[in-house]
Parts: sequence; structure tokens; C-alpha cells
Amino acid sequence: FDFVFSTFDSVNYLLTKTAFIKMLNSVESCLEQNGVFTFDVSLVENSLRNLKHLNRKGEFRGIKYQQISSFNRVKQIHQNKFVITCEDGSAVTENHRQRVFSFEDYFDMISKTKFYVYGCYEAFSFSNASPKSERAQFVLKKMDILPEAGYVEVAGFNSDAIRVKELTTLRRKLGIVFQDFQLLDDRNVYDNLAFVLHATGTPKKMIKRKVLHALSDVGLAHKQNNMPQQLSGGEKQRVAIARAIINDPDLVLADEPTGNLDLETSDEIIEILKKINQRGTSILLATHNYEIVRKVDAKIIRLENGKAVKVMIKKKDDNQS
Repeated sequence: FDFVFSTFDSVNYLLTKTAFIKMLNSVESCLEQNGVFTFDVSLVENSLRNLKHLNRKGEFRGIKYQQISSFNRVKQIHQNKFVITCEDGSAVTENHRQRVFSFEDYFDMISKTKFYVYGCYEAFSFSNASPKSERAQFVLKKMDILPEAGYVEVAGFNSDAIRVKELTTLRRKLGIVFQDFQLLDDRNVYDNLAFVLHATGTPKKMIKRKVLHALSDVGLAHKQNNMPQQLSGGEKQRVAIARAIINDPDLVLADEPTGNLDLETSDEIIEILKKINQRGTSILLATHNYEIVRKVDAKIIRLENGKAVKVMIKKKDDNQS
């Protein structure tokens, strides 16, 4: 299939993380290489805000009905009991149990599969979803990460031998910087970075230290409470770099990181990346800007039609000639 969808929180009936991951793997196995899977889920806020309204009863044409709802926040179980009593006194009872995983839990479980999150939206408004959303619509795409020929080795993993359960570890060894920043507009700078740590299972006591350390590395600790809309383009890209390095990756992939920036700001971003590289983190930077290529002391690979056509090792002396 090219597209599979699950409607109206049906996946909430999967009561364990193992069952949820197994479902994702089953869907992935029947999707085409670039297939999409979308599903919506009920989140904790939905249970908390609507519990009172879900406990209700009434009568319609002599038939009585009652709904009894409860939510166990510790066990993450929302239970609905429906009782329908007919005129002759006979009754039908139906019990529904749903697992209400946290917002971050879904990202963690998805990271253990061959899917990645292409989008995550409020189920009805289609604005960016967050832990405070009542419902979330996830759009997953199947990862096409394997080469058509040969193999790739990165961070100790080989594309010919890597197993699905190792993908999570590999992802945590990689940081990604996008041209268009990809920040979450509904939360401040601190929470944009903290979200990454929540989603990767970082202990809560370590989150503040790691966030402030990453922001200090890019010179933005004083902007931790600002919203993305209050930042300049260069500041947004520095936040994106802080997000990429927050888990101490072995490799940072920077996809046109200066594409939307002016020349002076681009130079600042390149200097930050160079400092990160000098600490021992490898940087793979893609750019069309030959001015950047001219200034960077590194191995330069020119690509044409998806093939490397020239490799040049630049030395520091080359920039002075």
C-alpha cells in the first residue's frame, strides 16, 4: 500500500508499548518504500478535561443509557463503561479500556521502528501538536535509508547489518540541522530543546542541565524563554544547532544551514559549526554556496546527479592564496 490510516483513536486500544510497536512494524511491512501511515490518538489532556462530561446518563424512547468513565493517570488507562437498559429491564453492558500514552511516549515508540514522524498536528485544527493537546494526528513515513549499492558505515553501524532495534541508538548518535529551522512555534526556546530530551527518554533531572549547556554552546542561554517568533533568522538557526547537539551526537548533518540567512549571519553559523567540529563532533554540511566552501578547511565533495565527481582536501594555506 502507498497509504494506511487508522481513525479516531483506535490505536489507544493497544494497551502496551510492545503491542503498539508490533502494530507499527506490521503496518510498515505492508507499505511501499515511500509509504505513509497516519493515525490519531487521545492524549492525557483529553481524559483530564473531559472526564466530567463523559460521566452521563439519560433516556431515549424508553431506553435508558449510562456512561461511566474513569482515568487512572498512573497506569495511563482510561476506562468507559456503557450500560443500556431496555424497556423490559434487560441490560447490555460494554467496557472499553484505552491506554493513554504521553505525547513523548509516542515519539519514543516510533523511534524504535523504521518509521519517522513526518508531521504531528492537533487532530482538528491541524496546528502543531504538543503535550497539552487533547488529540494528536501523527503522520509517519517509512524511512528509505539504505543505499541502492554498496554500504554505509556511520557511528559504528553498518547499513548491511543494522537491525531495527538498533535504529534508536543510531538516531541518538546523529544530529540534524535543517535549512528552515523546523522549530515548534507553540513553545519557547527552552521547551523546543527539552522536547527532544523528553522524546528520547532523558531523565528529568538531567534535562535542564543539558538544555542550558547546549544553549550556552551557541550563545543563546539568555534567550531560553523567548518564543521562536521573537528570534531573528540567525538566532533560530542557532537554536536548531543547539537542538542537534543536545544529545552529544557523533555526527551532525547540516542541510543548507545558511540557505535562508544573510552573509554575515551565515559566517556566524559556520563558525559555530567549526567550533563544534573542533570538539570532536563530525559535521557533514550540504551547501550550494561556494563562498562557504571557499572559507571552510575540510574535505570538499562535489556532487552531480547524485554522484561524487570530485574530492578535494583543503589545507589552511589554500585560503591564503
